Amino acid sequence: MKKNISSVVIFLISFMMLLTSCEGTWIMYDTAQKDHLYMETQLSAPAVSFALVSDQELTHNVKVKMMGMPVNEDRTFSVEFLEPSVASVQAGEQMVEVYKAVSGTDFVAPSFVIPAGAVETTLSFTLKRTETVKDKFASIRFRILENDEFRPMAQDSTDIKAIVSAEYEVMFNDGDPVCPAWWDSSSGSTNLFGWNMNVGKFYVAKYRKFLELFHAMEESNPVIFEQMVAKYGYNLDNPGIETVFFQKTDPAVWATYVLIPLYNYFKDLYAANPEHPDATIDTFADKGTAGAYWKDPVGLLK
Repeated sequence: MKKNISSVVIFLISFMMLLTSCEGTWIMYDTAQKDHLYMETQLSAPAVSFALVSDQELTHNVKVKMMGMPVNEDRTFSVEFLEPSVASVQAGEQMVEVYKAVSGTDFVAPSFVIPAGAVETTLSFTLKRTETVKDKFASIRFRILENDEFRPMAQDSTDIKAIVSAEYEVMFNDGDPVCPAWWDSSSGSTNLFGWNMNVGKFYVAKYRKFLELFHAMEESNPVIFEQMVAKYGYNLDNPGIETVFFQKTDPAVWATYVLIPLYNYFKDLYAANPEHPDATIDTFADKGTAGAYWKDPVGLLK
C-alpha cells in the first residue's frame, strides 16, 4: 500500500512539473504578446572607408532578427536615430571628429519592415561619399523602439562576439581607415586592440597592403575569393566578423595568400630601408612581448 501511495505522489509531482514547464513555454510563445526584435553587434562599431574603393556609394547591411512567430503580412517597426556614441575616433595617427550622419545627405535609410512569413530582415543602408566625410567620420546610430507590433529585446552581452542589442552603429569616412575590430587580441583587462602576433601592430599602410593581397585572390583563386567576400565583405568590413578570423577559419589559405606575403613584404621593405618611418613599429620575431612583436605566420600552414 505504501508503495502504491509513493508511486502516486511521484506521479503527481512529475505532472505538476510538466504543467509548470508547459505554462512557462506557453508564456514564451503566447501569440498575444508582442514579438521582440534585436540585432547582433560587437564591442566596437564597424567602420567603413571610401578611401579603400572608388565607388561613390556603398551598401551597409544590418540584419534584424525577431523572437516570435511569423505572420502573413508585412509589419513595420520603429527606430530612433541617435547621436554618435563617441566624439572622435583614431584614424592613422590622428583623432578624427565624429558627427551624426544626415539622412538623405550622408545616407539613404531603408524601409524598416519584417516581411510577411519572415522572422528576420536585412536593412540595407546606402552610404554616400560626400565632402564632409573626407576629414570627419559620419555615424549612423539607431535603436529599435516599441510600437503596436514589436518590442526591442533587452541587451545581452553574454557572447561578446554577438551581443544581442536593440541598438546599432556604423561609422564611415573618406580618409584613413580605422583599425577593424577583428584586428584584435584583447583579453580580459589586457588591452591589445590593434595587435595580433600573426599580423603585428595595425597601421594604415599595412592594412592597405593586407587588402591589396586579399583582393589579388580574385585572380589567383577566384572561387575561394568569392566565398570569402560573401562571408567577410570585399574590404573585410561585414558586421560581426570574428576576432582574428584568419587564425580560426581557413588559416592555411589566409597564410598562403595574405599573411605570409604581408610579413615578407614589410620585413624586406624595412631591412632595405631602415630609416622608413614605420620601420620601428614592429619587431620581427617568433616570440616577445605581447603587443610588440610580429611572428612569421608560416606556422599557420601546419
